[in-house]
Amino acid sequence: MKKKLTLTLEVIAHRKAMHQIALEMAGKDVYTVMPDFGHTFAWHKPIGLHPAAGVGSNCDGRIGEYSISEQLERDFSDWQSEFESAGWRRNKPDRFPLDWNDYHRRGLDLTRRLKVELGESVCVVYEKPFEDPEVDTDERREVLLNGRLAPLPSRSDLKLLFPDTVDVVIG
Repeated sequence: MKKKLTLTLEVIAHRKAMHQIALEMAGKDVYTVMPDFGHTFAWHKPIGLHPAAGVGSNCDGRIGEYSISEQLERDFSDWQSEFESAGWRRNKPDRFPLDWNDYHRRGLDLTRRLKVELGESVCVVYEKPFEDPEVDTDERREVLLNGRLAPLPSRSDLKLLFPDTVDVVIG
């Protein structure tokens, strides 16, 4: 019984920590890098939008009020195109024939470069697309200015932490 109680207390402490992280992120603009169809790789959630309110609106070639270097834009575009090309093979057994580990490694490298360009005043998050069979492992991570990754609550954890919120996607 003691082991079960300890585990429960650890789970509660973890959820409280994730809740606090989510609330702190609501005080900054959040830019999420996540490939999606329609040539989209970045999403913006403005300050104050509820932590469980999805990823925000499609950046559509701009990172909010920020401009990024042309080279980083091209590199993101190439990375995004690889996802999109693989995804159109919908009726084949290897629906997404990507090497997901390599794809995420490169996506995180790009996201780190984005964080350096945008600076400390915004949160930059890397999120796996749901097409990845391992989406539940390290689904969302904040990229810090020093390049380190900070774990974030998963989409399902956010629904547990904020049960009265509907998952909203803007744009």
